Amino acid sequence: MEPVYVMGMKSKPLPHYERLHEIFSYDSQTGLLTWKRRDGVDRATRSWNTKNAGRSPRIDKHGYVVVAVDGHRFAAGRVIWKMMTGDDLIETDHRDGDPANNRWDNLRPASRSQQNMNRDSKGYYRDHTGRFRVQVCIEGRKIHVGRFATEEEARAAYLDATRKYFLEYSRHPAPQQ
Repeated sequence: MEPVYVMGMKSKPLPHYERLHEIFSYDSQTGLLTWKRRDGVDRATRSWNTKNAGRSPRIDKHGYVVVAVDGHRFAAGRVIWKMMTGDDLIETDHRDGDPANNRWDNLRPASRSQQNMNRDSKGYYRDHTGRFRVQVCIEGRKIHVGRFATEEEARAAYLDATRKYFLEYSRHPAPQQ
């Protein structure tokens, strides 16, 4: 299997669209990806069907649904994206931050930088002067927001910066008026 390069990032290519539809069912309303029943009467196939057919793949220790197809592991979000669009993405993002919520309206394509934007990060640190330095990183470039006397000012500046620079990928909505 040759790696796929998208936006300079390497990833294992997903199986063909038809293959994914052959082995999975997907309900876009609930987000459930389930294994389809396999054809065959041999003992191994019957055993596999008993254990897996109609069930969802497992959730890994980070909360993501993962699947193994033809000996390769993939994030379910990528599999679902290809099943729905035919496109082979390296990463998908979960709008609500829940990695197990694979409803179609909760998935969106994302670069590694966009994925990092919605991590829950403190966003500031105390520098050598004793002030709190705030910075955000976009596409590998650090943007200096400022230095602040108090931790509260730094946190507020960081939240404002995430809303300004991260746009829809920010996990910090604007406060209600």
